[in-house]
Amino acid sequence: ACDIEITTSIYTSLLRRHLQTVRIPFEGEPLEGLQVMGILETRNLDFRNVVLLSMNDDNFPGNRVAQASFIPYNLRAAFDLPTPAHHEGVYAYYFYRLVQRAERVYMLYCAHADEKTTGEQSHYIYQLDFETGFRLKRVEVGVDVNLAENPPIEVAKEGDVWEKLSRFVDPESPAMLSPTAFFRYVACPLRFYFYSVARLKADDDLTEEVDAPMFGTILHAAAQRLYERIAGEDHPGGTLRALVGSGAVERAVAAAINSEYLQNEAADVKEYPGNLMLVHGIVSKYLRHGVVAYDAAHDGFRVEGLERPVEDSFPFVSAGRELRVRFGGIADRIDRLDDGRLRVVDYKTGESQLEFAGVEALFNGEAKQRQSNVLQTLLYAMMLTHSEGCEAVPALYYVRRMNRPDYSPELVDRSTGGVGEGYSAYAVDFERLLGEKLAELFDPAVPFRATDDAEHTCRYCDYRQICRR
Repeated sequence: ACDIEITTSIYTSLLRRHLQTVRIPFEGEPLEGLQVMGILETRNLDFRNVVLLSMNDDNFPGNRVAQASFIPYNLRAAFDLPTPAHHEGVYAYYFYRLVQRAERVYMLYCAHADEKTTGEQSHYIYQLDFETGFRLKRVEVGVDVNLAENPPIEVAKEGDVWEKLSRFVDPESPAMLSPTAFFRYVACPLRFYFYSVARLKADDDLTEEVDAPMFGTILHAAAQRLYERIAGEDHPGGTLRALVGSGAVERAVAAAINSEYLQNEAADVKEYPGNLMLVHGIVSKYLRHGVVAYDAAHDGFRVEGLERPVEDSFPFVSAGRELRVRFGGIADRIDRLDDGRLRVVDYKTGESQLEFAGVEALFNGEAKQRQSNVLQTLLYAMMLTHSEGCEAVPALYYVRRMNRPDYSPELVDRSTGGVGEGYSAYAVDFERLLGEKLAELFDPAVPFRATDDAEHTCRYCDYRQICRR
């Protein structure tokens, strides 16, 4: 009648909600067998043995009067309508009348709290325990569920799986392996299979808030718009300081929010809801007092690329075959330093991770040592070094920390003590380990297996329900 289309999932949810409120009376023969009765039916009967089920406080006595009406308590009390106190008094009479002459009384309740119950025992049990001379015997019953161990999932590299995987090493295929996808394999081969081979995409939860990925997208887009104004300019410190003073940072952030989140270029900042005003203020602060302020104070560079595609073909040997894989990705920013080297800048909105335990640990260390940000920025530095023919320096801009006077975006290698070194310092070990990992990835005899470190790697994995970890 109202011309509203209801999807199957919404209809199922509404039906389930309705059925949860339905109460079905029990029926039985009074003269034989176990009698299952409602509380109202017990008023004039005496029993030797009584078993009371669901003795949780939100069920017995519960608060059905308040739940079934929109009339507030004060109006009920003023006009002598039934109140929760009246309902509780009636149920108190039913309860004590029922146990008055019983020889054995068993009261059961579930202490597990969830969205339907608090897990609290009925206050009638407390009254019997503290206000009467009866001694209550408590028996805790636990359900020991011994789940069988899940057999490890292994996916053989054969048939359709091998065909989809081999596109990354097919010279005729446009498929490229991104640094993010490669790190998925380093962290967990099975995760790489789910995402890059089987192409199982995680469901996107609909939310009205700006989540972490969208926050990062807005910051990247705002930084790109802002730094387009100084692209190709040597020593842009003065221009950056002028941009901050002119309000260009705030305008760039607003433009990024309009295009990336609202998808409405004409949206007015003054009409933003509270959450967007907060995001606008935080991103503006990160850029104004962090990224731009740091670059203005250390302006020995020239911006040569923003959101620029970077590609490289990497040779390796796997199972006796000479193969080449195409790496490709989008570099946030590429600078030309005064000494002629390139710098690949990666903006990060998470916690700072600039120190690492050496190149070996990035590939084969414990889960907490395989730092995705460091490994990915080194991959970008490798691609730039090979494709541009000059050394590239990796730099991580952690925007939360850049307002500190001692901040440096340079990598710190704890295994060698190296600080801010270019890719050439890591090249030999990095490319050897990279070749070994790729040889394993494209070896038909090595199936995709889940990582052994479930504690750190599986906690935030989109596919943990499939692996049941």
